[in-house]
Amino acid sequence: AYTESLDETSNLVPTTASSSCEDSWAGTSYTGKASFASDGDPSTKWTCNGSGKVDFELDSNEVIKSINVGFTGSTTNGNYVKIYIDDKLVAEGTQTANDKTWLIQPTEGKKITYETLLTEPHVVDGNGTTQNTTWSEIGELSVNGSSFGCTNKNSCFNNLNDKNIE
Repeated sequence: AYTESLDETSNLVPTTASSSCEDSWAGTSYTGKASFASDGDPSTKWTCNGSGKVDFELDSNEVIKSINVGFTGSTTNGNYVKIYIDDKLVAEGTQTANDKTWLIQPTEGKKITYETLLTEPHVVDGNGTTQNTTWSEIGELSVNGSSFGCTNKNSCFNNLNDKNIE
């Protein structure tokens, strides 16, 4: 029911993005910049050779119920991530190279921080196999709006290591 209630919210795309690092993968023009993760083009992506953090800003404070992360897997097959709203941890776990909606307790805020932790393994397949990576990546990030099929609260394999944050 919570996932269905998201259909009644507006999908919000952050207006600005800044990151701790921006590394183009193999010299490609479609990887690197943090702004690629909120430009509406899923073929461009923020990439970082190592752990990284991206701060996304909305135009104003909003009640955020979900964070949608589009991930196409150009540089890695996933990351272990922590997601914050105005510096408060709201979600933590595996983001594979697939789209995922992170359902959170409704939280008012303006800044969404997406942090990758390469020292933590992420789940890479339905058998629970884990792996550590060397790159960080996001294809597109938005908040609220319709949910992707996989969330951190349903039976998708990529939520085996997700933590419940209240």
